[in-house]
Amino acid sequence: MNEKVKVEINNNIYEYPVNTTLLEISKDFQKEYDQDIILAFVNNKLNELFKTVKKDCSLRFVTTTEDAGHKTYVRGMILVMLKAFYGEMGAENIEKVSVEYSLGDALYCDYIGTVPLSQQHIQAVKKKMQELIAADIPFAKRSIGTDDAIELFRQYRMYDKEKLFRYRRVSKANIYSLDGFEDYYYGYMPPSTGMLKYFDLEIYEDGFLLLLPGRKNPTKVCPFVP
Repeated sequence: MNEKVKVEINNNIYEYPVNTTLLEISKDFQKEYDQDIILAFVNNKLNELFKTVKKDCSLRFVTTTEDAGHKTYVRGMILVMLKAFYGEMGAENIEKVSVEYSLGDALYCDYIGTVPLSQQHIQAVKKKMQELIAADIPFAKRSIGTDDAIELFRQYRMYDKEKLFRYRRVSKANIYSLDGFEDYYYGYMPPSTGMLKYFDLEIYEDGFLLLLPGRKNPTKVCPFVP
């Protein structure tokens, strides 16, 4: 006999098998929301959708129109961009690629490497990102010790993050991976690449822009106007 838990959603009670993921539950309610459900509050605590329900609880879904949901969308897009960028440019040719600051809804990214960045490269990275999104690949999360994180980022030639962890006082770090590519993020991630449909890339000054939708219209990417 399968044990079940009671889940309160929008003042109604539903029953689900123990260890059902929040993602599976969210699919039953997605049609009630205009935008993608990307996180969920479980008993008023924010959770990623890969988490499971183990006991009776209340749920409130979070979409990309909310601040936490929008930031999660942005985080996921950054990891997709980095995975594609390292894959297309070659890790051996990259000294640094990093998100530096926001320009409206766009993110300015710096690039330093042995191969000059061209429009052809940007188009190849964009195409690879679209392929990763179409494949709907799950994001994976693991917690590792700080010393292991230092060694990990040294091997990946991500020397700025290696330096970051040398001066961190916490003992653990959350590492997210996408199809074998790993990086550190402070904050939540989407369940998979499939919901990260809206973005663009363009060369800008000495680096490039990752253009993203804003919270008010999370399905529209506006052209960047300096």
